[in-house]
Amino acid sequence: MNSDKSFSLKNKHAVLKPSYFYWVYLDVEYFIDTRIHYYPSDKYKNFISYLEKSIITQHKAYIIWLTRNQSKGENMNFNKHYSVEGKHAFLGASKYHWINYDEDKLTNSYLKHQATMKGTELHEFAAQCIKLGQKLPKSQKTLNMYVNDAIGYKMTPEQVLFYSDNCFGTADAISFRNNLLRIHDLKTGVTPAHIEQLEVYVALFCLEYRLKPSDIDIELRLYQSDEILVHKPTADEIVPIIDKIITFDKIINKLKEDEYK
Repeated sequence: MNSDKSFSLKNKHAVLKPSYFYWVYLDVEYFIDTRIHYYPSDKYKNFISYLEKSIITQHKAYIIWLTRNQSKGENMNFNKHYSVEGKHAFLGASKYHWINYDEDKLTNSYLKHQATMKGTELHEFAAQCIKLGQKLPKSQKTLNMYVNDAIGYKMTPEQVLFYSDNCFGTADAISFRNNLLRIHDLKTGVTPAHIEQLEVYVALFCLEYRLKPSDIDIELRLYQSDEILVHKPTADEIVPIIDKIITFDKIINKLKEDEYK
């Protein structure tokens, strides 16, 4: 039998647990005071009789699921949902636009959401393959070409490039050797990608490691839809991005300072 694994309850303790079965002897007034449940007087004797018959020893105890009762003047004792804390539901309140969707639009939106989730998993899988040096079967598939090329060029996957708290990013795969900066990007969606994203990575690399674009060679690659887009930007394309990062970063920092004045 495949037992239900309630990971959200691991290392937690139930109020009514078999190993501490003394609660079975408490009277109904205590249940009322603790906002657990109120059993009408005509059912109380049957309830106690059931407990006495069921709870013979600690190892034979049964968990009795009792609903909470809100006492007058006190706030409600809300349910705990530890397994989903910090997560966001697809039909969540914070993204409420779905209440205006029809069935077709809901379907399209959900499929796009699933594609995004799949893309995240594929990136994680690709990064692990590259780290382990595990090549995939040779083919013209996007993922296979991306992984195999990154391993062949001995690239580092998922590398953060940092200029400031206001401007940083993570390159899918990057290497810098023999004065050649190589950045590859994996795109799993169908929307055409733009090379500008990789040019920003180049700018961040130059800023972080204090290199001039004119002093290095650069090759960028986008892997998408079973094709590879190769671009070798010049310093004239990267320098304006560097200048904009520096300028915009100062503006944002000034705005942050003004917030605390």
